[in-house]
Amino acid sequence: MKTPFVLLCSKMFLWCLALVFMLSCRTTITIDYPELIENIQEDTLLVIRNVDVFTGEGDELLRGYDVFIDGERIAKIQPSSSLETGNYKVIDGTGKTLLPGFIDTHVHVMSGGSSPWAKIGPSPVHNLHAWLFSGITTIYDLGGAAEITKPLQEGVRDNTIYGPDIYFTAAPVTVKGSHPIPALKELNPWPARSFITSNLNIIKKPADAKKIIEGLVEQNVDYIKLICDELPPGSPFMAEELMKPLIEEAHNQGLKVLVHIGSVENALAAARAGADVLAHAVYRDKLSDADVKFLKEKGVKMIFTISGFENIDAMYTQKYKPKPFDTLTTPEPILGPVTGDNAAKMKEAPVMFGLAKAIHHYIGDYEQNFDLLQKYKIPFLVGTDSPNYGAYPGSSLHQEMQTLVKYGYTKAEVLRAATSDAARMFLDKPDFGTIKEGNLANVVLLDANPLEDIENTQKINLVIKRGQVVDRTFEK
Repeated sequence: MKTPFVLLCSKMFLWCLALVFMLSCRTTITIDYPELIENIQEDTLLVIRNVDVFTGEGDELLRGYDVFIDGERIAKIQPSSSLETGNYKVIDGTGKTLLPGFIDTHVHVMSGGSSPWAKIGPSPVHNLHAWLFSGITTIYDLGGAAEITKPLQEGVRDNTIYGPDIYFTAAPVTVKGSHPIPALKELNPWPARSFITSNLNIIKKPADAKKIIEGLVEQNVDYIKLICDELPPGSPFMAEELMKPLIEEAHNQGLKVLVHIGSVENALAAARAGADVLAHAVYRDKLSDADVKFLKEKGVKMIFTISGFENIDAMYTQKYKPKPFDTLTTPEPILGPVTGDNAAKMKEAPVMFGLAKAIHHYIGDYEQNFDLLQKYKIPFLVGTDSPNYGAYPGSSLHQEMQTLVKYGYTKAEVLRAATSDAARMFLDKPDFGTIKEGNLANVVLLDANPLEDIENTQKINLVIKRGQVVDRTFEK
């Protein structure tokens, strides 16, 4: 652990880095973010006594166990006893439930969650604090500048900044005029928007694929992201003949590929091209039995981010109201402009309004879509696309889990999708995502059992990241 002075200097550097990015991106309003993480305690020997354990696998709890933590790792798990624990600091787990730290498989560290009309710039450091505060100990960043994300990844790992472990891709690969270009232009004034869009990876012909993937590999990315979506509706999207060589080259480099999709056509094309994961559900279309059967045959996984789409629909109808957990991690200047009648200003943002209009048109099909996805047992992971309007860092993961249970998934399925299944998204033998001896001690202690009520994931008693207890604060 670094000294407080080194921590402060490192934080100041990262804040300055974030500020430079923020000011270069847009005309911003300065706001005060809530203080969420006060400290991370450096205890090296811990035992959580007499706790019920959801290991991240299976459907049941281990009842009344002792979990020993030695440094970064889980040293021993055994039925609880009254034997002396020696030098281990005891945490009483009676009546509580211990889970693996949650994993959000779709975030954007560099985003801010602000609506286009609020003009509030991003704070990557706040995002990291919000995720950790919410029990998320690992995140998968799906699009940003490696020049910023990589130092943040290293800072978290070195303990010079508080946050979840980061796996990341750099800027996504898209085609001219496609997402995220229109959205970035709406969010950012000139000349920042010109700078940002010029740094995207644009593929024009299949022969470009090798050079693009090699360039991303040089940035030490953990995986590749492609965009195949008409956002706003009617805009260009990546054709299958461009996706296929990109995916083949990424696989040759040992990297898995996520494809951002929106329609059935997008999803099927990405699956035919060899995508490993589809980022987002089919959110502006209606799936058929044959569609989902084909996705099953291709073996793709899905990250739905469905609660964010439902929130955007609520904004479209001017009925959105933040959840209580949202207000803990996200300040009112971000939430207020999209709450209730304030969201009428969405009409001034044509990209967002077009997205919301499409979601509103198809939201009645979501239940049938999920029935089919469950019928064919399409594997899924829990992700949020946060921070974004409608999806706020940390709190949105808990809402996403509730929403998936509402659509028919069991609580155990959802908890596995947010822990062990997510850990295996890119890694064959991850050392996180499950509670077992030798794994990283990334765990969350809850005051109530989430297998009884999924909303109990919000009743966080303690977060432990790599064996260190996180001091969460609720100071606004």
